[in-house]
Amino acid sequence: LKTDGCRTLAVAGHEFIEVCFERNGSEFHLYVMARPASRDLPTNPRFDSQNGMHSVMWTDAQHLYVLASAKDESALRALL
Repeated sequence: LKTDGCRTLAVAGHEFIEVCFERNGSEFHLYVMARPASRDLPTNPRFDSQNGMHSVMWTDAQHLYVLASAKDESALRALL
């Protein structure tokens, strides 16, 4: 996967994978990690914006997902 724009990272002892991809000329980054057991995390998408970056976070039973881009919230919604 690394040759296709993926890499693994670790932050605060949590390992996750980053998948970078392009849609309609815009760059997106998807981060996936094992769902932390000690956190109360949303199953429904939660959108946020900071310093010109936009993101959406959601979880399922096993994983935490974050999708980020410089594109606005509507571009993120279109990918969900």
